[in-house]
Amino acid sequence: METILPPEVSSLPAKVRNQYRINWKVWVRIGLVLSVFMVSLLVRLRAVEFLPSDYDEDDYLRAGQLYAQKIAAGDISGVANLRENYEHPPMTKLAFGVVLFFTQSPASYSQPVTAFSGSVEAKQDIAEKARSLRTFNAIVGAITAGVVAAINPLAGLLVGLNSWHLKYTSQAMLEALPCLFATITLLILMRTKRNSGGWWWTAAATLGLCAAGKYLYAVGGVAAVIWFLWRERESWRRVLLWVGLALLTFYVADPSLWFNPMGNLLDSLAFNTGYATGTQVQNTGFAWSQPLTWLLSAVPWLPREHPETFPLLMDGVFSILGLVALWRMWRGSNSERLVVLWFGINMLFLFFWPTKWPQYILAVTVPISLAAVRFMQDVVDSGQRNWRQWRELRGRSRTHWKAALSWFSPTILILSIIVLYPLLLQTALASTYFQVGSLRDGAGGLIGAFGRGLLGLPPDYTLSKPIIYSGNGSFFGLLMWEPFLGVIRFNIMWAGFSIALATILGLWLATLLQRKGVFGRQAWRTLFILPWAIPEFVGALIWSTLFDDVNGGVNNFLNVPAEARLNSSWLGDSVPLINFTGIVKPIVDTLNDWRLTPFAGILEYIAAGLSLPRSFWVLVIVGVWVSFPFMMLVSTVALRSISIEVMEAARVDGAKGWNLWRGITWPLIRPSIWAGVLLRGTLLFNAFHIPLMLINNSRVGENNTLANITYLSMRYGSNYSVAALVNVVTMGAAISLIWLFNRQTRVVEGIQYV
Repeated sequence: METILPPEVSSLPAKVRNQYRINWKVWVRIGLVLSVFMVSLLVRLRAVEFLPSDYDEDDYLRAGQLYAQKIAAGDISGVANLRENYEHPPMTKLAFGVVLFFTQSPASYSQPVTAFSGSVEAKQDIAEKARSLRTFNAIVGAITAGVVAAINPLAGLLVGLNSWHLKYTSQAMLEALPCLFATITLLILMRTKRNSGGWWWTAAATLGLCAAGKYLYAVGGVAAVIWFLWRERESWRRVLLWVGLALLTFYVADPSLWFNPMGNLLDSLAFNTGYATGTQVQNTGFAWSQPLTWLLSAVPWLPREHPETFPLLMDGVFSILGLVALWRMWRGSNSERLVVLWFGINMLFLFFWPTKWPQYILAVTVPISLAAVRFMQDVVDSGQRNWRQWRELRGRSRTHWKAALSWFSPTILILSIIVLYPLLLQTALASTYFQVGSLRDGAGGLIGAFGRGLLGLPPDYTLSKPIIYSGNGSFFGLLMWEPFLGVIRFNIMWAGFSIALATILGLWLATLLQRKGVFGRQAWRTLFILPWAIPEFVGALIWSTLFDDVNGGVNNFLNVPAEARLNSSWLGDSVPLINFTGIVKPIVDTLNDWRLTPFAGILEYIAAGLSLPRSFWVLVIVGVWVSFPFMMLVSTVALRSISIEVMEAARVDGAKGWNLWRGITWPLIRPSIWAGVLLRGTLLFNAFHIPLMLINNSRVGENNTLANITYLSMRYGSNYSVAALVNVVTMGAAISLIWLFNRQTRVVEGIQYV
């Protein structure tokens, strides 16, 4: 935007005139940064008011009160030697002492509160006494969002509204200050061009302040060092000096190290290690992947009681977008590669560190928000390119577009009714605590509650039963349900094995029937197509009868004794044929002893997936039975599309047998086969009748499919939100698998080819 200058200024020289011009871009950016800061501050001040006491607030309030006493007495030695809550560095607690010294009277902090053992959720007086500390943290948290907004306003807004960041920077916790310094360190390094310069050295000082606030937030320094050496391999001496400056800053900002550096530091680290491997942490039962669960869900346990506190509970959605964008960022600029490294190193540490508290996820909140914004920017850029192309094409043939629109309008309307509206209801159900009593308010009450939650408004208490908005916090319960990952694994493996075997069988039969001289070719094809003509429900019922334990045809054919039939079940058997879990157990135990729990967990998960019971293979047999006719037809059509001249030319060149099929036939039919695999595999992944008729039990366990879990949740639990959550996860898993499949096979081009 060009600034209009008055006549008396326009006549001045150019250098003088430039001083009167206004840089509107700078002022717009300043306005956006201030807006993000104000929004973040307002929601945090509201959280300060409504959030109950957290488990550790009493400990940090007590430490702040003790520091306030030392500050009031001018006891510098006392500040340095105070060992209250010494497992964490004292910088944040010392800042709490300064805040209490200036905001409260000596009578308020002269008698420190008692640090309670166990939860202090009901001790609201702790929240009242720590109000000034909460307000201080809220301001620091809002500043963090504002600093991110200076780089990217949308990313700053995501940080400001992130429910985890909002909660733990609105209570008297230790996260706000080190998170701010970690953010400043990351953003400064993103702006540096070389391993030198004043700002580069400033980042070393802020990294030292991260460690002085909480050790965890200094883990990003490992990512920074890797990035430095990657960017300029010859600058390792400067990198060592940079690390030295960070350590010096850490020493200066940590008073407990002033008089006994190594002793107190080792005591603190030893306490952290002992606590992380102690019974209190082990009794939580959190798996090594728990940080990923926190990352993919919003705060789950507070929105129900305090819905007015969290305006946007969509953290998991933005985290998924960020995870998708990480690979694209890795292939981008140096600064984006640093963001990926920062996120990856921190997540790797959280996977290996035994303590899995949810506040630790703040170490990756900023990089994942930056990655999510990168994904959204790519989507917007792609949409703008497509829009420009569509406008150009529409301008060339305006009359054709008008005619096409008149034909497409009914289809768009019908799709909106039968696709978009149900998806909206599913999303609303999955994002709320919906109960049976809410049915009387209908879809209008549900969608209204969903909309109010998105806008940060409190629930509508005029409804028959208020519907509480939970965002994606409900996913926490689903991800914490132990058999859930096993259910997804079982579903994917069943669909994968079934479609793979069905494709091999269908392609083999089509190839045999394509040969010359086959007697009764059409009769054989008709026979093989019959399973496809039978409804899946009826086919599954037939197979369940064949595999019946007492009178089934399979047991009769195998001459199984009557007593053996009662002790063994084809359809209900959960005992694996080969117990790979037991085989790898010594290796898993060894890895756990070596503190390599993530590797042990992955190995155990894979082994459990390969320990398949007989019921799984019965499902595979039925899946192959209903799928191979379609794959045989697709293969037949593809084989018939090959030109005879092409085959004859290949034979003339000496190709025959396997070489002819591999070099000529398969490349020509591959697009059609992959298209058939995609279509039939999607139907198998979402199949409902087959597992319902064959599994035939009401137990919600790992040996089940996602469609069955949805049905059981509705029938036996009347839990509409859980059923909707499973549906959303099913849809997301299916879309992800289709995307990966298309990325590897380019099946879209195959469909266009067909």
